[in-house]
Amino acid sequence: MSVIRIEKPIARPAATVWPLLSDFGSIDYFNPHVSESRILEGAPKTGLGAERHCDLKDGRNWVRERVVDWRPGAGYTVDIYEGTMPIEKITTSLGVEPASKDRSVAFMEMHYTPKYGLFGRIIDGLVLRRFITRTLADVLDGLAQKAEAGPAPIGLPEPAAA
Repeated sequence: MSVIRIEKPIARPAATVWPLLSDFGSIDYFNPHVSESRILEGAPKTGLGAERHCDLKDGRNWVRERVVDWRPGAGYTVDIYEGTMPIEKITTSLGVEPASKDRSVAFMEMHYTPKYGLFGRIIDGLVLRRFITRTLADVLDGLAQKAEAGPAPIGLPEPAAA
């Protein structure tokens, strides 16, 4: 199993960043690789057991994710249980930690197993790991930009005052 963890400083307190993260069905608001996300019918909108479907911007790929760990105000872990990605098993954690009174650090950590056995592990070392790292960095960059920009659009909670 491969593990990638990245962090991103954000010039806003964790209390401003968390509302963006906790609106589980609206990851498309800050994730530049998701064209649309929605909560699956019958699933909770947030918290443990919440499920969403995400269509990726490439127009071909999609994933379905389920929250398997929820830490209010801090982060959550999702199991990507279905989709079109060349990865057999994926869990991703996304969260925010206070750095100071008015700054925080967002993080993403992905645990994954590439499909296709030895061939998949070779592709992971040559290409996949760099692609995933860049994708995670893009997500955190989008989160930081939205958190630092100010008020959220209608439908998302307003960030706490900085």
